[in-house]
Amino acid sequence: MTALIRYAPTRGELRARRRALLVWGIPLAAIGFMVATTYATPRMCRVFKPSSFEVTRIRLKRIAYEGFPVWSMAHPDLACPRSVRVLVDEIGGDTTLDAWGHPMDFRCGGDLPPGVKGIWIRSAGPDGDFDTDDDLTSDQ
Repeated sequence: MTALIRYAPTRGELRARRRALLVWGIPLAAIGFMVATTYATPRMCRVFKPSSFEVTRIRLKRIAYEGFPVWSMAHPDLACPRSVRVLVDEIGGDTTLDAWGHPMDFRCGGDLPPGVKGIWIRSAGPDGDFDTDDDLTSDQ
């Protein structure tokens, strides 16, 4: 019966293996990393993209809690702005539309809902109709 004899690699063989790893292994790993990030990153960005509800909610709150106070300080003699556009301009915003492309509505002064002070801004939501369950407001 013959036994398999395992031999230890020589120093020259070890050096050759290390050299092959440096010459081929590292560049192949770098290429694999570049390919993975090129194709995976856009897909990951779509996964972590904020929803239209979040975008609109943030937009409403910025207009109400940043734009209105700045406008109020600049116009102490007036109680309400003419339009949402005036408030959007105060914070350097670019649109008065919600994430679905619908115009936002605002109320100020005597038109405010009960319990709301200052200004109240709302979005019609994805259906585009006000006074439905999917509406978003600045006081939510």
